[in-house]
Amino acid sequence: MVDTTVPVITRLGEATVTIEVGTTYSDAGATALDNYDGDITEDIVTVNNVDTDVVGQYTITYNVSDSSSNAATEVTRTVNIESNLSVDENIKSIFRVYPNPTKNSWKISTSIIIESIELYDIVGRKVLSDNPKTKDYEINGTLLSEGVYILLLNGKEVSRLIKN
Repeated sequence: MVDTTVPVITRLGEATVTIEVGTTYSDAGATALDNYDGDITEDIVTVNNVDTDVVGQYTITYNVSDSSSNAATEVTRTVNIESNLSVDENIKSIFRVYPNPTKNSWKISTSIIIESIELYDIVGRKVLSDNPKTKDYEINGTLLSEGVYILLLNGKEVSRLIKN
């Protein structure tokens, strides 16, 4: 039997990521499965030319072929590197997250309205998403695993949270 089925690449994390110039970017990566070879994630060829020191739009590509030379459909991620705007420059100085680290929950107190909150684990999986429309918010972390989380407040990364 001849294997003619192409493997499937699954991007981890969001299709588009926006970060501030000068910050660190860690790509969430991708996985690859093949009907014949199984998990071929380690064979993915990733092209990542993101330069976090230069404002611009970058495309990360993920490609893989199985042992029968069937090439998967290329998967991409767009990374936007933006300069900080006046409102975003001040967002870190006008909010508090406590306690950090925590065993149970984090409280967020801010002088601006929190339009959206997103919490991601260290590999880029979204573990919380909410639109509280308030200045104070509590993240219940009792069901989260121990580790580091990234908090996005109103679409901008503002803090690393630690659950222990």
